Amino acid sequence: MLDAIGLSGWVEALHHEVLAPLATRIFPDTSPTPPPNVHAFSVEYGRSADRDLAQHVDDSQVTVNLWLGGEAEGSAVVFEGHRCLNHLDVPPRAEELFRWVGTPGEALIHRGLHRHRTTPIHSGKRQSIIFWLQDPQVRKATFESAQRNACDPHCGAPKQTPMSAPNFVFDP
Repeated sequence: MLDAIGLSGWVEALHHEVLAPLATRIFPDTSPTPPPNVHAFSVEYGRSADRDLAQHVDDSQVTVNLWLGGEAEGSAVVFEGHRCLNHLDVPPRAEELFRWVGTPGEALIHRGLHRHRTTPIHSGKRQSIIFWLQDPQVRKATFESAQRNACDPHCGAPKQTPMSAPNFVFDP
């Protein structure tokens, strides 16, 4: 958490002045108004840190991954299709696969429910700050929709896929 090292003021200013308005402009359907909350944390990939990260979705409407530095071989971010909470296990189609290999100073912006993972780092290291832009009302609606077995309009799962009835708990 970046507030532990005194960066909470910087994070809040960046969130309100740049990231939240950008999220609304890029993803108006996911973030119709600027997300009021931000959760920021740092990650490091390397031989003495995390080497990779399994497929997951973020607890955010929009995620910003800012690559701070480090020279890394490997460690790409691989996207595997946007899914609603009911279809997280539906395999990706070939056209949904996308691999991002950034460079220090670049930022990657994506929907939180866009499934992604990182490939193993082979050498070097990569340091990033991750910003989860969150709106408690949108988050609550997402979980309520999943409980009703409703499918997100951006869900890339085939529409004939039967939906399970997950027991999601909304924990603000």
